[in-house]
Amino acid sequence: MNRPKVRVRWADKKEARQIRNTVLRLGLDRRKVYSLACNDVLGTVESFVGACSGCSCDCHPGCSHGAGGCRECGYTGKRIVRFADPVVVNGQFVTTGKEETTDEHVTVGD
Repeated sequence: MNRPKVRVRWADKKEARQIRNTVLRLGLDRRKVYSLACNDVLGTVESFVGACSGCSCDCHPGCSHGAGGCRECGYTGKRIVRFADPVVVNGQFVTTGKEETTDEHVTVGD
């Protein structure tokens, strides 16, 4: 049987299975990449490019326009920051564990 694919990051096999089942059961967008945000809350993997925190230039002490780069960012002056953004359905967070349903979370178990 061909099941639709759901991309999952930062999860072990059991967590990945729970995330896939939750996404398919709720009919969420399969184009996104999913992971656990925290406390079994389902999240989408988001990213942005920001300035490197370790860069400084060579023009004078204290200058930080990042032209010199550093080993931390690969001498580009930029870093990609990735994080899990919690999924909200009907105003409530979506959880993947077998917790009981509370007023704050929508729980979907196996």
